[in-house]
Amino acid sequence: MGFRTYLNEQFATSSSSYPTLQLQPLDDSVGCPNDPNNPFTRTYCLRDNYSMYPLQRSFFTNALYGPDQLRQRVAFALQQILVVSGRDVMQPSWMTPYLQTFDRNAFGNYRQLLSEITLNPAMGKYLNMEGNSKANPNENFAREVLQLFSVGQDLVYLDGTARLDAQGEHVPTYDQATITNFARLFTGWTYGAQPTPGIVNYLDPMRPSNNPNVHDTGQKTLLNGLVLPAGLTTEQDLNAGLDNIFNHPNAAPFISLRLIRSLVTSNPSPGYVERVAVVFITTAQVSILTIHAQGSAAI
Repeated sequence: MGFRTYLNEQFATSSSSYPTLQLQPLDDSVGCPNDPNNPFTRTYCLRDNYSMYPLQRSFFTNALYGPDQLRQRVAFALQQILVVSGRDVMQPSWMTPYLQTFDRNAFGNYRQLLSEITLNPAMGKYLNMEGNSKANPNENFAREVLQLFSVGQDLVYLDGTARLDAQGEHVPTYDQATITNFARLFTGWTYGAQPTPGIVNYLDPMRPSNNPNVHDTGQKTLLNGLVLPAGLTTEQDLNAGLDNIFNHPNAAPFISLRLIRSLVTSNPSPGYVERVAVVFITTAQVSILTIHAQGSAAI
């Protein structure tokens, strides 16, 4: 049918995705009690509610038989950039909203995806953004969002090739002080309201803490020397920080190169990377305007 017709067909195809699973107690002896009449009851319960098995089964079923092959491939490529692990996010019900986010945003804009993944509870648990506080700022998410999720460690040109200084050395994209400031920026977020007492809410996005002292409201210096003034709210700091990351010149070639490698070819030419990066940039401002028009609910 030709490339363009196929792509348009795939863009219009509904997502196979993953079914939302019921949240379980942290204690598997409560969620899956022993049944003296059937010893396999607990075994199957643990498999279905406390392991990645249901999601693995859905993934391979969708991959083999789902009509939305392009969406699945793009989502899988993005999952390899914005990573969480089932060894830490141990219940399938916790992991499902994370996977659904990629299916939902596979054909969207990276700024929106970055917003949703930042506040996804699975990511909050995996990289310790949930509970990150002014008194004890955690650098895990700040470091990974810069190094792996957006701009990378070293400056590059639009075609993905390295920028070098006068001595022929790579030029760092950021330093430890930048990581420290982003760690402070990402303070003040916690899980949503518990649906049932004792059940952590992994279904809804994280929300600002009710304790106003948890978020660091001090001045912060971000990428390219951008200074955020003191006194911003938890949401304002987050929005400004993600805009700063998304608008960095490295973001377009860094993400474009990784998607090309996952979806097309492992060794793309600089010209190919640049053409894709230009498309990334042309959609950037539209995306940011849309997000801010929707207000804080968009993230």
